[in-house]
Amino acid sequence: MKQSIGTRIDRLELGDGRVRQVFIIEYEDPVTGELKIETTDSNGNCIVVTGEEARALQIQLDSDPYTFKICD
Repeated sequence: MKQSIGTRIDRLELGDGRVRQVFIIEYEDPVTGELKIETTDSNGNCIVVTGEEARALQIQLDSDPYTFKICD
C-alpha cells in the first residue's frame, strides 16, 4: 500500500516568459521511491505523471537553470 511521507516540492518553471507551470512532486512510496507529479497540460487541465515519465521529468527539472525550486 502506498503512503505519503509528506515530502513535497513545488517548482515553478518559467518557460518562454508566457508560460508558468507548477510541478508538485510527491514521493508516495517510501520503499520504492515511486514518484507522482501533479502539473497542468497546455490547456490548463490538471494531469498526473507517474512511473518512468515522472522520473524523467524530475531529472529534466533538476537540470533546467530556469526552474525555481520552492520547498513547503
